[in-house]
Amino acid sequence: MKHLYLTSILLLSLLISGVVRAQPSLSSLNIPSDGDSYTVFTNTNLSASDTEGDPGANQTWDFSSMNAGSSSTLNYSNASSPNYPNSNIKFETQGSSNYFDVQNGALTYYGFSTTNASSNFSDGQDQVRFPMSFNDSYTDMFQGTYDAFGQNFDRSGNLNVTADGYGTLATPQGTYNDVLRIQIIRSSTDEMNGQTSSSNLDTIYFWYNEYTPHPIMTYTINYVDGSESGRFANYIADSDVVLNTEEHSIEVNAYPNPAIDEFNIKSSERIHQAVVYDLTGSAVITLRPKSKAFSINVNDLERGHYFYVLKNSAGEIRSRKKLIIQ
Repeated sequence: MKHLYLTSILLLSLLISGVVRAQPSLSSLNIPSDGDSYTVFTNTNLSASDTEGDPGANQTWDFSSMNAGSSSTLNYSNASSPNYPNSNIKFETQGSSNYFDVQNGALTYYGFSTTNASSNFSDGQDQVRFPMSFNDSYTDMFQGTYDAFGQNFDRSGNLNVTADGYGTLATPQGTYNDVLRIQIIRSSTDEMNGQTSSSNLDTIYFWYNEYTPHPIMTYTINYVDGSESGRFANYIADSDVVLNTEEHSIEVNAYPNPAIDEFNIKSSERIHQAVVYDLTGSAVITLRPKSKAFSINVNDLERGHYFYVLKNSAGEIRSRKKLIIQ
């Protein structure tokens, strides 16, 4: 009994001091949707102190003094390009279109297109798989083509992806607790006419919280043939960071939650689409109620945790919240 008492005192003191932090897990809430938009700040002139930081539990990654850099707008929309038939969503920013698939429990990258360069992967890159928690890891192979200024290459390689840390992230825009860091080590080789032309090694870090469907920050280091060719960071505006699934832009009364057979929704505005996702990001129910009040039959869903998204007639997400099936 004395041991239990001392353990309780220790845990209480750790909680008060802020040492113990929740371990975040990524899920379908982190999958981007048509209509998502972000203000992104890019710093291509990092100082010696702007390093990627350490892996591990309860880390603090402090980039608050980093130069703000330039800003731009990043917009997600549905993708229907014949050049990227495997993609269903893209984001566009600063003249670049980047193509992804988000239907198979992963954020799979299929390439980019600009005026002077493009890449197109027949076997895409699983940049993040869902769900994902601290110390989860996987390896993924990819293959495709890379074109730049009229030069055409065959590019192939692999990703080693690890959720290597969690803790607090500070950017010039704000400080965010319970953030998970994803490390991607991407190794690739470019070939032209069957001859190796270059070897590439990129280390990419994504910082996510559990609710924002885009990284709060990314940090990238590029190497070509063993020499560093670039290092830059991106982070989004504080107003674009979703801090809690219970925050929403409309009033929603949803009950019962947990649900068994039926889930009822009453909203302050007309809902044109309601989608229920499982933790892999797969849509398991899609409705078009076009109403302020409607019910969702969840009788066929297995017990567990889900998320639902409500959209208006413009395809904008108006609410994104958790759902538990008993």
